[in-house]
Amino acid sequence: MRWTLVTLLLWLGFSHIAEGQNFVAADDSVAERVRYYFQHDFSLKGYRPGVPVGVIHVMVDHARKVVRVVGNESLASAPFDGATLDSLQRVVTSLAYGGDYGVEFVDERGKSFADLLAGFLPGAPSKNLRQWKGNDVDLRPWVRNVSSPADFSSGLSGRHVCLWASHGIYYDGRGWKFQRPSLFGTCEDLFTQTFVVPYLIPMLERAGCVVFTPRERDWQINEFIVDNDETGNGKYVEQVPADGKEWENAPCAGFSDWKRPIVDLQNPFTHGTVRQCEATRRHGKNSSVRWIPDISEDGNYAVYVSYATIENGIDDAHYTVMHNGVATEFLVNQQMGGSTWVYLGTFYFEKNRPDRNYVLLTNESRRNGGWVTADAVRWGGGMGNVSRGGQVSGMPRFAEGARYSAQWYGMPYDVYSTKGGTDDYADDINVRSFTQNFLSGNSLYNPIPLGGGVPFEVSLAVHSDAGIRRNQIYGTLGICTTTGSDGRHTFNSGMPRETSLDFTRMIQDNICRDLTKAMGEEWSRRELWDRNYSGTRNPEIPSSILEMFSHQNFADMKYGHDPHFKFVMARAIYKSILRYIYFYHQKKGYVVQPLPVKQFSVEFTSSPGVVNLRWRETPDSMELSASATGYIVYTKEGNKDFDNGTFVKNPMYQVSLKPGVIYAFKVSAVNEGGESFPSETLCAYLSTDTAAKRVLIVNGFDRLSGPALVETKDSLGFDLHQDIGVAYGRTAGFSGYQYNFNPQSKNWGASGDELSGQVFAGNSFNYTLEHGEALSRLSGYSFVSCQRDAMPDDMSKYDVVDLIEGAQRKNDYGLLNYKTFDKILQRRLAAYCKQGGKLLVSGAYIGSDMQDDPNFVQQILKFKYGGRVSAKSVIKGLEMDSIPFYDSPSSEHYAPASLDVLLPYEGSEPLLYTARQEVVGIGCRSPYRLFISALPVECIRGVNIRSNFMRKAMEYLFDN
Repeated sequence: MRWTLVTLLLWLGFSHIAEGQNFVAADDSVAERVRYYFQHDFSLKGYRPGVPVGVIHVMVDHARKVVRVVGNESLASAPFDGATLDSLQRVVTSLAYGGDYGVEFVDERGKSFADLLAGFLPGAPSKNLRQWKGNDVDLRPWVRNVSSPADFSSGLSGRHVCLWASHGIYYDGRGWKFQRPSLFGTCEDLFTQTFVVPYLIPMLERAGCVVFTPRERDWQINEFIVDNDETGNGKYVEQVPADGKEWENAPCAGFSDWKRPIVDLQNPFTHGTVRQCEATRRHGKNSSVRWIPDISEDGNYAVYVSYATIENGIDDAHYTVMHNGVATEFLVNQQMGGSTWVYLGTFYFEKNRPDRNYVLLTNESRRNGGWVTADAVRWGGGMGNVSRGGQVSGMPRFAEGARYSAQWYGMPYDVYSTKGGTDDYADDINVRSFTQNFLSGNSLYNPIPLGGGVPFEVSLAVHSDAGIRRNQIYGTLGICTTTGSDGRHTFNSGMPRETSLDFTRMIQDNICRDLTKAMGEEWSRRELWDRNYSGTRNPEIPSSILEMFSHQNFADMKYGHDPHFKFVMARAIYKSILRYIYFYHQKKGYVVQPLPVKQFSVEFTSSPGVVNLRWRETPDSMELSASATGYIVYTKEGNKDFDNGTFVKNPMYQVSLKPGVIYAFKVSAVNEGGESFPSETLCAYLSTDTAAKRVLIVNGFDRLSGPALVETKDSLGFDLHQDIGVAYGRTAGFSGYQYNFNPQSKNWGASGDELSGQVFAGNSFNYTLEHGEALSRLSGYSFVSCQRDAMPDDMSKYDVVDLIEGAQRKNDYGLLNYKTFDKILQRRLAAYCKQGGKLLVSGAYIGSDMQDDPNFVQQILKFKYGGRVSAKSVIKGLEMDSIPFYDSPSSEHYAPASLDVLLPYEGSEPLLYTARQEVVGIGCRSPYRLFISALPVECIRGVNIRSNFMRKAMEYLFDN
């Protein structure tokens, strides 16, 4: 038998571990049989570790009749449960000394596989040891939206989670650089945010959770700050009624934006003052502070408030965010989390409208005599403002590492710089969990004397990994650390650090289960490492590092760029956090939030000015609890923002329209566990002209996709020049254009960095509103709208149908497929046209996408496909010399990658041309009226120009 240093140390360790045990090396024949089995015959479904499973040593205690198998890390971290371990013990028994001998499995440290079983698995011996025994948190949450019409008692209401996306640009002593290379059009520093920011964080918040992330979460590059000390970005106004409480300086330092940029050791939350006012239970005529920003650009902005946590502070500070004339109210617990930026929500703000956009704080509270404090308010994520080596990064703050956000968020120096300013890379690795520890100190789950008192319960770092498996999914790796920096095996709360193992296993289980079902093929599971990583070693609460998949592996990235895949991945993570917190607290009855609704429509009724909203629930085949028990209807009236929603029990809602006012609606499904993502935005308008023509606007553009896929024998990758894809909402995940497509090359997938820090618009799902806004400026038209799956069979009551096809087209990749004109849509449009209807269709790919089925576009839409032209082409026609439109990716609006050439057919005529006379729009007057445009109407820049275009189209359709 060949003894190694490892096996000798193991032998010595095992002799010491258990008194009375007398293990010796098993017979060579037994050891070889056991090793051969694990090398050649052992497998678990979906488990594909990076290193093959193996046996380090086989030992036997003949006196006790026990065989001990020492497995390597890949074997020890396999996804066993009690049943598979029992089965494995029987196999090894048959291979070793027969049925009289028992079998135990241990890892290289001597830990029993049974003890490594996640506590939530049936029969796990350590289950009760890994569940919280103390009181549950009974504090008011850090932030609560009290304008929401729903409460999520079986979700995550009152829970606090800290999570972050990996890495970010950092200063390396010579200049600023990203921490990971640019591959397949992205880099990990930017890519993982595209899962966390638009998907995971909103899912958790829609379940009632309070989420903190150490990296900037807002992709808005503008930033406006109003403070009591400096008011360069707006106005700070204190108001005190005649018999009200006065505002005064609090006995502590506060925020001041006194210097840009800031350098090492400078803390913006120690250079200013804080105001305070005695709280009162009186409702109305309260003392107040109003922060009025001077916003210079329309857009969505995250709103952050700051305050001081002082003795006798209140736990229900009443903030109101006024956004485009709509008030959303929050209660903030100022007994925790002071002297930093506290996120309230993200809202739409118009520029130059101080009367409609501000934040208000009053001194109203549920108890008299406490103190409410007021400091600065911030709108937007902004640009990086920390100078290192005499230079700022030049990047938006969201692209920077957490080290710099932490400094801007007022963290102490020993939190954001543990290396004395000499190693920003190491600082950035540590600062994420150090920030979480600092904010959670003095809370129930991190009971140390100092800290922000925020009761974070779990910590999660979301990464993607490196590694290649040719033509195979690389898969999901989980990492935890069960031994702390000081050798402790418990957290400050006294809970065992093995709780992190349970948390990590639950995440892996859910991801692999959900992705396998969604993809129709087995998703690869890698190891669950118990290793010494900062992101899991330092947090004082159950924590996990999730390596979702490999950003270096082409097979993974074909899915990774797909927005639908991102949604499924994020939903699996959200469900894992939900389930784990319920398991940790020994609670049952969690409920998963529903999926977004489908078949949404707004229809005229027989009552003048009244419309019906209808939709259907989307069942979740993976989650029985995710059924809707009600819905929230959000309404936008005129140029106001969407309101805070109205709860309805059934999938219908009736609205009375004011003539001359455009309305927009969106719907979400709710249950006791949370709220779904919103539906598409639909609109309705009642003309002041009682003889107005009726228009149905149909959004047929529901495509979401990653960038154009290149997959040939010699080239593999993503061509962002050909098509950047269609993100859900917006994306900030691209680093640059891929320039190496050679799979045999050492730097295969290499990409540039010219897109880093840029935000690109995808599908906003609000295009019926963009069409409606243009149409509402014309006299004589009333309209309603629907999404494509709610398009009625009979549309004869509508004078015009306006079909939006946008950038809709079939993908040869991704979890879902799309088609401009599927068979159902073809049938409905053909019936409408043959009834004498008037049809307006616009979409960039309405010809090229139908090359496999050209009869419909030729026979019904009266054109033939004639190739493509660049989206940079000058488009003219309809008495317009040049029609300005979004012709390249930008943060403002999606842009088509190209435009189809439409050749007139069977009596149709050209209406829109390029400068080279290529036809991109046609019309037909007989036997029915058509206006067909390869230029998507919603891509025309400016509502006035878009409205003029719609005027010309309508004139053509109705011209006698």
